[in-house]
Amino acid sequence: MSEKLRGFKASQVIFSWMLFIMINAFAVNIASAQNFEVNSGGGILLHWKGEQISYWNGGFSYKNNRNFVNKLDILQINSDMSQFSGKILKIGYSVELDLGKIRSKLSAGYLEQSKINVLLGTKKITSGGAEGFYIGASPGFNIQKATIKPSVLFAGLKFKEGDFNFFYGKPDIPKFLHWGLSGEYDKKHEISFSVTNFDLNIVNNDDMPLFISSGRVLGSSYKYTNFDDNKLKKFSGSVGMYFADLSMNGSLTPANQRYFLFPFDYFNLDGNLDANIGHAIFDYELRRKYLTHSFKIGVLNVFSGEVNAKYHSKYRKFFGTSEKNESLDPIILKNTGFGFLAYSFETPAWTINNKIHVDFRMRKIIACPWGFDKFMSGKDDGIFDQIEKKDLIKTILFSGLSGSLSIMF
Repeated sequence: MSEKLRGFKASQVIFSWMLFIMINAFAVNIASAQNFEVNSGGGILLHWKGEQISYWNGGFSYKNNRNFVNKLDILQINSDMSQFSGKILKIGYSVELDLGKIRSKLSAGYLEQSKINVLLGTKKITSGGAEGFYIGASPGFNIQKATIKPSVLFAGLKFKEGDFNFFYGKPDIPKFLHWGLSGEYDKKHEISFSVTNFDLNIVNNDDMPLFISSGRVLGSSYKYTNFDDNKLKKFSGSVGMYFADLSMNGSLTPANQRYFLFPFDYFNLDGNLDANIGHAIFDYELRRKYLTHSFKIGVLNVFSGEVNAKYHSKYRKFFGTSEKNESLDPIILKNTGFGFLAYSFETPAWTINNKIHVDFRMRKIIACPWGFDKFMSGKDDGIFDQIEKKDLIKTILFSGLSGSLSIMF
């Protein structure tokens, strides 16, 4: 049986298992069900010169009178762009229980990546696919007007054979562990802290380590939310700061590559990345008789940070050998980021026979990046100057456009 067929059958088994749990749980609680919802949506993440990255998501959930919520959701991202082509699938299942003083949530999911091709100029990177999972929990406690919610999430991802153009290899993420703690007071003030540790390695296609790295992200944020008395207006704003660091080292030798590494005897690389990142997001919601309007503006920026690397190589000449031990020019990450502006509208629930409620939402996001030219070669500078006016208009109109529909029983 081929790897592709095995992966397809594995995703079918997991999806069927989750569906079986949902159907049986719904059958047990059908008599007391208060809310059963089916939803579907999709949109275009990026449209560029007739090619695009799009997504589709859907799922269903139900809630009974004991505040037991059961959810199944599916997300698929598709790209047909010449620079990036492939598919990513996520199937998630979660259970939430609200007992007043105690609120808890358990979640688990399956991740799958199809074959992906990435073009960086004349260089090509391929990945034969990947499969992974995640599992998380977030118990919450209510103390008068305050809510305290710790959380934990563990994930892993296993990749199939790949080619990095310069060498044969593939990523490996054996560990991704996220810890979080948030506190909310009076449903207005929320402060949160998080720690994320992960291993991001490069191995050859026989799973022999090539480059080993470890990283962490420390984060904190504050969010303020305000409702007016008649609940026709809502405002929220959040600010956050994050510190990230990543270190990597490893070597390429003829022993860990499938081909003879001529003219090199070995190539060793050591590198590290650090960054201080901040964000600010403001959201204003206005409810009216026929439509609910939402305006959101946000910015994310790297305030300091850089990427450093040095290499040591030994290669053969016609006569003898030669060695190099050099440091690469650092990449300054400061003042790299993006801003965005989003507008969405949602219809009030349309009621059919006093039993069925239908909601519809449309959203448009406009993003503006800056500082990314430092990652591009000179020929790629001024990329927007190289696109025709009609293609640029289509990019602005279609990128970030999405819609969703939900039906509640």
